[in-house]
Amino acid sequence: MSQNIEHALITKVIQDQDFNTLEKMQINEAFFTSPQAKAVYNFLRETYHHPLTAGHIPSLEMVAHTIGGFTAAYAPDSVAVLAQELRRENLRMRILSLAQTIHYKAEKDPM
Repeated sequence: MSQNIEHALITKVIQDQDFNTLEKMQINEAFFTSPQAKAVYNFLRETYHHPLTAGHIPSLEMVAHTIGGFTAAYAPDSVAVLAQELRRENLRMRILSLAQTIHYKAEKDPM
């Protein structure tokens, strides 16, 4: 599920040319689990902040040409809504990981 949200968010950022919303919502590389989504996010961030291309977002075609393996996923939601879903999914995964760690430690030595 997380990968679908990641790809939908990245696709929407490219479609809407709206990397700024990701920055406002403090979404960074750590929120992405898919290697392709991480690579595309980093490419978008570098392009957006590079002095020669400042404020610009490459097209889906450019992204596909530069970074192989990324599949666009279209969603009707806004960048902000998708970013919030990604934030929620990231928190859910961290909670599950913590619960698993606690379970492991309790089984090993409950004291």
